[in-house]
Amino acid sequence: MRLVRAGVVAVLGLLCMSAAYPSRLTAADIAGSWCFVEQSGFGQSVEEKIEIHFSQDGHYTWTEGTFRTRETWTRSAQGLAMARLGTLEILASSKHQLLLRGSGSTLRLVRGSCPKTGFSSQDRLEFHNAAISGDLSKVQSFLDRGLPADTRDLTHSDTALIKAAKGCHVEVARALLKRGGKRPAGECGRAKRLGLCA
Repeated sequence: MRLVRAGVVAVLGLLCMSAAYPSRLTAADIAGSWCFVEQSGFGQSVEEKIEIHFSQDGHYTWTEGTFRTRETWTRSAQGLAMARLGTLEILASSKHQLLLRGSGSTLRLVRGSCPKTGFSSQDRLEFHNAAISGDLSKVQSFLDRGLPADTRDLTHSDTALIKAAKGCHVEVARALLKRGGKRPAGECGRAKRLGLCA
């Protein structure tokens, strides 16, 4: 439901943006801090939480969870050229939002820093990797920060409990159950053998 709501907000935001403005958008208009909040395409919409800072010197910093990189960018006639991402078409812009398209996806950026709450797809990936590898302290850290125990991964729609069971990490599974993780119903392979199914 949140993703549908986010998609509606993105469409409404697009309608409020000037269709002619992207062609007049300069590098100075883009410079500064942005929060990449949503990516949509291929029938899906995913919430993001990625800090991007475009410096006047032609560099940008991309911060996603614990990952951070510094690359180059330019404003070209074709759009916004970002090293490692390629050239993104500027679909629409306003003083507070940028809507970009590249490689079949639409990216929505909002001016300013990302909120301290919420989680990016990278955070969810790290959470699930910690569950399947048995990193109890990292799993607990994400739970303490407010990530729901039943957060599903974006690839297979597995919960962290299923990932912990696949990795035979009973202590991680128990911690997830204590924090509200739901036991999977029905046949669930290794999770059933470990007594983790409903």
